[in-house]
Amino acid sequence: MGALLMMGGRIFAQDTHEYVDLGLPSGTLWATCNVGANAPEEYGDYFAWGETAPKDVYNWSTYQYYDGSNLAKYTGSDGLTTLLPEDDAATTNWGNEWRMPTKEEWQELLDNTTNKWTTQNGVNGRLFTGSNGNSLFLPAVGFRWDDDLNYVGSYGYYWSSSLNTDGPNDAWLFDLYSDYYGTYSLYRGYGQSVRAVYSASVNYGNVEIPEGMSNTDIIISNFSEDAIPDENGDFSIGYSKMLVAKNADNGNIIYFGLYSIDPGIKGEKTSGGNYYELNAKETALYLALKLLPFYMQDGSDAVLDKMKESIYTLSCVLSLESTIQNVVNTYGYLKTDEITNAVDAVGTFFYNEFSSLELKEAPNETKSVKQENLEPPYFNPNHKHGVRLVINDSQYNTNPQRWTINCTGYS
Repeated sequence: MGALLMMGGRIFAQDTHEYVDLGLPSGTLWATCNVGANAPEEYGDYFAWGETAPKDVYNWSTYQYYDGSNLAKYTGSDGLTTLLPEDDAATTNWGNEWRMPTKEEWQELLDNTTNKWTTQNGVNGRLFTGSNGNSLFLPAVGFRWDDDLNYVGSYGYYWSSSLNTDGPNDAWLFDLYSDYYGTYSLYRGYGQSVRAVYSASVNYGNVEIPEGMSNTDIIISNFSEDAIPDENGDFSIGYSKMLVAKNADNGNIIYFGLYSIDPGIKGEKTSGGNYYELNAKETALYLALKLLPFYMQDGSDAVLDKMKESIYTLSCVLSLESTIQNVVNTYGYLKTDEITNAVDAVGTFFYNEFSSLELKEAPNETKSVKQENLEPPYFNPNHKHGVRLVINDSQYNTNPQRWTINCTGYS
């Protein structure tokens, strides 16, 4: 991470781009101006979704990922639902410490700030103020289609990095005008502004050092870079949705880790970011969540922590944790054929609980995705789930118990 300089509540990264801490629950840090701009009131550059350079004409015929009849990437069936770094206009223009916000991060901004339509230095837009008193101005930048610039000064359109998986011709955006603000989706070929978030060294945490090993025997990986923990097991590494601890001698995985909300440690270590624990417990929870017939949308921190807390009360998950610990202490890595029976016990439990579940009129916060038979063995990264639900994080946060309508016993 580059050197930082704080002035008046705002922080300057080494590359001179500025971000502000709004006191958001996730710790997300927002850039104070758009990509291509040098001041908060400047409009900056316009990008089609997934493209990384501005251009003269914005429509389907000029869109990089449309071949005239089909989408070539982020198709809804290729498994890509969030922009990769090479397709992220913030990352490619400002560097690896910056990225475009997800739909959920835009929603978090709305849910945890006050805002008003205002004029700043002669430019219309919305001013968002966090609980700590810091503020963020988003100008009404309009949008581009064909070679026209539309609604400048009246409307503002800002891309997220999230694909609309229900209609992959569209991607999610944030829009604002004098009497409205919110998220919705729009054709990916439109030219819209990008407001970046800062994510340097946002992953940090602790790995439990197995018996007979030292910290130098362990590598922490986010799948694009590696780090070595200190003698206490503490580490810091670049942004990722998941981490693994690997045996430095043979590269075999020791533990998996999913991020968790830990404001206390977050405040002590760095502003923003995810905290990870890499140990037998978190590995058992990771494997169990892969078998639990629910799909959590990216950014569903509250849902993830709630579900981890819930399933950790199950005896089959506790047994899996104990098995993992014994295997790691014996072999120095997660020897899969030694934990298969314990994993299958968790999968069998969930199958028995959910195989007869009938989805009729699912509530607003859920929707049926797929229902099919599930048979063991379950320790397979390509396994299919029985009944799958999508849990909408904004609905969950509005009423944290509503999702238990369709999974009694897991509240």
